[in-house]
Amino acid sequence: MKMKLQESMKKAGMIGISLLIVVCIVLVAMPYVKPQTLVQEQDLYEYTITPKTTYEVYLVENNLYEENPQEEGKNYFTNLIQYIKSSFGFDIVASKEAQFKGEYEVIAEVVGYTNKGDTKEIIWSKSYPLSGKQAFEGVGERWSEEQALDINFHSYNQFAQAVGESVKVNLPSELVISMKGNIQIEAEGKVVEQPIHTSLTMPLGTQYFSILKQGVEPKNDRVRQNIEVKVEPSGTRTVGLVLLIGLGIGGLVFLMGFTVPPTGEDLKRIRAKKLFNQHGSRMVGVQEVNDTGYIERYKVSNMEDLIKIADELEKPVLYPYNRNLEKITRFYVMSGQTLYFYEINETSGKAKSVESISETVHGESI
Repeated sequence: MKMKLQESMKKAGMIGISLLIVVCIVLVAMPYVKPQTLVQEQDLYEYTITPKTTYEVYLVENNLYEENPQEEGKNYFTNLIQYIKSSFGFDIVASKEAQFKGEYEVIAEVVGYTNKGDTKEIIWSKSYPLSGKQAFEGVGERWSEEQALDINFHSYNQFAQAVGESVKVNLPSELVISMKGNIQIEAEGKVVEQPIHTSLTMPLGTQYFSILKQGVEPKNDRVRQNIEVKVEPSGTRTVGLVLLIGLGIGGLVFLMGFTVPPTGEDLKRIRAKKLFNQHGSRMVGVQEVNDTGYIERYKVSNMEDLIKIADELEKPVLYPYNRNLEKITRFYVMSGQTLYFYEINETSGKAKSVESISETVHGESI
């Protein structure tokens, strides 16, 4: 049995389903016609730069310490120091073969300063190059540099005392031995540069002191680049769209092959059912309606107008009762010699256009 469907609804359904199919086809084809890309960060290589700064304090012969040289991190008496043996350098480790190059130098600097809060304000300074500029270059996954230097602590201490005596100003002073330089790493076409600065700081003009080591923390980083990655179409999304296309085609086949427009009787049944749902409480079903013998008869254009007339006249809306709704096509309001009625159109199920009829009836039935 074919489903009954009004032609307007059938056309609207076919248009809607066709549009849905076209949209789904476009959505399925779009990732292949114009592939989408996503920008992602890609790790090229990783590197670690580990500064190496060490020292040992050698003592003159004395009856206090048996251990000579003295290791790092202790307090040292100025009068017992012979010299300080230091070493400055660094290790570079890369995750893949790279080119390393750069330069560095080791400098001794004697400074006189004054304290301003938590900061030092340098009043005077004197620098001494210890190693000269050292250049390096090589290829591999590892590279190391090292400079060993003996520091004559007493010569710097005496220089600071001489400066104080000459300028007649007694300022705190210190000796800073530092390695400064620049390291360049190149791999996978990407170049990075990292400065390096490590130092040993020791006060001058004191009876004992400790040595402060700075800038020895390892530096670890990754070199990245942005790349465009093709976004593969989602399998779940594609399957869902294909299923929608299939359902849409099935819907078109159903609408074209398994639906028929409703007959006039079907439309009248639908219209009558609607009228009863809307105005059933105002209607009275009778076995038979005698609609002859009225001097004036008026045909109204819709049921709403007939209800208004019934309200004005305080009369019920009558109709000939029938179990088959499609057989109920006329509704009446009677007042004296005047008859008002509304008739459901036999072909479309819609009310006819507004029409008023006034006629003299000579035994004629409508």
